[in-house]
Amino acid sequence: MIVSHLTIRLVDFSESETEYFSAILSLAEARLQQTWSIVTTENADFFVLTEKHLKESLLPGIPVTRCFFYDSGSTADNNHILVDHTKIPRLRSLVEVLNKAVGSQPPETAETAETAETAETAETAETAETAETAEVGHIDKVPEDVNEISDVPPSQQAAYIRIEASPPATSEEEAIGPAVFSPEHGLLKAVLDCKSVPVLIRVNDVGVYLDPVKGSYYCPLTLEQLIPCFDRDPIRIKPITQPELRQVVSNTKLSPKPLSNLIWYAAFKASQGRLLLGTSPEDVVHLIRWPDLGLPGCGNYVKLAAFMHSNTIKLSDIPSATQYPVEAVYDFYNACHLVGLIEKAAAIELHEKQIDLEHQNLLRKIRNRLKF
Repeated sequence: MIVSHLTIRLVDFSESETEYFSAILSLAEARLQQTWSIVTTENADFFVLTEKHLKESLLPGIPVTRCFFYDSGSTADNNHILVDHTKIPRLRSLVEVLNKAVGSQPPETAETAETAETAETAETAETAETAETAEVGHIDKVPEDVNEISDVPPSQQAAYIRIEASPPATSEEEAIGPAVFSPEHGLLKAVLDCKSVPVLIRVNDVGVYLDPVKGSYYCPLTLEQLIPCFDRDPIRIKPITQPELRQVVSNTKLSPKPLSNLIWYAAFKASQGRLLLGTSPEDVVHLIRWPDLGLPGCGNYVKLAAFMHSNTIKLSDIPSATQYPVEAVYDFYNACHLVGLIEKAAAIELHEKQIDLEHQNLLRKIRNRLKF
């Protein structure tokens, strides 16, 4: 069956799973023999079913020859689309399955293999850091409780480093301030400055324990609950010992979390569409590896991450190449840069096939009509 356009319906997909599939399908367009679009109508040329359908009967009236199945295994049959643990399709597998469904599979190139690997390694950084986090221990004598600043005697409060709000900006700074992001405030600055010893950081009544050597942090709040603290002053920092940290962790039953995730998300939210100080839109940049796609909001940047990982390109050219707003590109770039996921290069290297503007506009109209 060779036609110019094929439709595909996602069966029992959640909203996030639909977004991931749509993003990976968009990346695969240049390597597909036919144009594919997602529809929500009952009738479609093919159907994609979630992994649970591997053990259940197929939907009535749908022949198996028109079904693709999600599969988290390492190998799969012709109609199985391999996915990672976050239910994101692997690019190479999706290309192979869709092309085999309509005709012969084009030969795989080194470029295809390299790009496909990005979807499989998105969680590598988080896994490595989590494995190195501090082991919670126990000490015989309970040290002074450092959970609350109010519990610290006045004579010992000098141990806290108090960081007040920065002085008012000059007229020149006010002129450039809104366009430049500099992490000089709040929790984000404190986290970036702490590099050698465990500390307790407090912003108002919120406390965060850092272990920079182990690359972990401890806090009962979620990243989204910490948003108000990311660029808020004043803050207080108190160095603590490893035994004190272990005791606090033991008492509170807090679990270690990757410090890089805190830095990434704080920078992502605090950037507010401004480019990181010291970076030029003309810089040629490359994403070394993907950030953790499980971070809040990061799943919306699958296509951007894949493009920046597969290409080395001017920062100013990324918005038009990916259709992401420049502010969104800056937020994503800043966050990745501050956790060491960005490298700068001297030359541009493009590996993604660029779609002309007319074709992009046509695809956008089709997607809008189909409302996906």
